[in-house]
Amino acid sequence: MNANRLTLAAFVLVLGGFFLLKLILPQQEFSFAERRPLNSLPDMSLESLASGEFMDEFEGYAADSFPFRDGFRAVRAGVALGAFRMSDKDGIYVDSATGIGKFEKINAASLRLVARKMEEAVGVVGDCNIYMAFVPDKSAYASTFYPGFDMDEASSFFEGALPNAMPIDLSGSLSADSYYKTDLHWSQPALGRVVESLGQAMSFSVKPLDSFKTFGSFNGVYKGQLALPTALVDSMDYIEITGATALYYSEAGSWEEGEIYSKEGFESVDPYNFFLRGPCPAIQIENPNALEDRTLYLFRDSFSSSLAPLLAQSYKNLVCIDLRYLSANALAQLVDFKPGSDVLFLYGSLFLNSFADWE
Repeated sequence: MNANRLTLAAFVLVLGGFFLLKLILPQQEFSFAERRPLNSLPDMSLESLASGEFMDEFEGYAADSFPFRDGFRAVRAGVALGAFRMSDKDGIYVDSATGIGKFEKINAASLRLVARKMEEAVGVVGDCNIYMAFVPDKSAYASTFYPGFDMDEASSFFEGALPNAMPIDLSGSLSADSYYKTDLHWSQPALGRVVESLGQAMSFSVKPLDSFKTFGSFNGVYKGQLALPTALVDSMDYIEITGATALYYSEAGSWEEGEIYSKEGFESVDPYNFFLRGPCPAIQIENPNALEDRTLYLFRDSFSSSLAPLLAQSYKNLVCIDLRYLSANALAQLVDFKPGSDVLFLYGSLFLNSFADWE
């Protein structure tokens, strides 16, 4: 009986101690390690209580506001990957070939939405040469099989939406070394074969990638999500593009000049924003030194941020478009599509699988 009382008292003390710590310690609103806003305390109402919505949201808030949560995240990851020898922790894995990655199943609803958006965009571009290509997730090149995003299966969602688009297979142009070890994205200096494959399919001249420069080292998004100490680190390497200028479409509805490679972007929450300053509805890149006097309309996600500067070496005019921020009607008003130009839809698995979150 005394043992039960001691156990109950210890439990109350521990629980009360964590509650007091939560009140004393400052409340974090953003997790820089996970690069996401933390859940806030939900509003309580009779409706939310009756529907169970309040408790669902409160569970997320309680987990995000728990004292020393990053330390507990590390312990949890260590137990899962070390003690229990599990292959992953909530989809996050560590592979000898690709480094830290994440796999997830195909979100069919999101893919159907992307296909519809692409179909609407095709109706706006008019008489252009249309191509589409998809970036394989780096788990496709891992040393161990991970049952994640199947790009071949995903591609079938777009066959009916874009019947006149020429598909371009990039899988053979990439390898495990094409991607960052701590992030999902590819490394710009490793994209030579990707540009060559696109050039062969789209009939544009390709400039060989010259020696690259290094801006600095960084930790990618997956390193923070793993929550375990690791010696893996990536280098922000880039190819210098001479003569090219960029205009960014701002939230104010105007075009503003900016750099292709951004120091401010590198120092932001996501260092990959070094390329083209990160997310933006539309970007115009003009390069009078380009190999050809041609125009390319690139429907993009974040992978194209590092690829677009390389394509600007071939195209005099390059317009980058992000359908997460532009409807078909807005696109028709913002961009003047020139007949006979090239249009490329280029997306990675994260964009395809999470597009529904932007609706």
